[in-house]
Amino acid sequence: LRALRQADDLVGRLVAIADPDTTFVVTTDHGREAEFRHHHAKPEAGRVWAVAAGPAIPSATNVASPEPRHLADIAPTIRVVLGLPPDDAPGAGKPMTELFTSPPSGPTATR
Repeated sequence: LRALRQADDLVGRLVAIADPDTTFVVTTDHGREAEFRHHHAKPEAGRVWAVAAGPAIPSATNVASPEPRHLADIAPTIRVVLGLPPDDAPGAGKPMTELFTSPPSGPTATR
């Protein structure tokens, strides 16, 4: 938990000093069980959280998604933020458009 608090503090400081047009997406590479001790085959360990902040992303505690989301959906979401074309490769995820109040226009995180 100490490492989590340190990471949270670091992200908060980065957001505070970044250009206001910057979009941040922070996530994990795997989930954790409810007791926060293991990250193996328990069902709740399959859920992964992401935190996003930026000019096109509204402030909210939790954004409802119309469908289940996966780690594979993060890269396509970042592609939308950067104004890049979608990835049509098999297995590519889908952008999490429910995060945006309006679609981002052009690169915002390339500075």
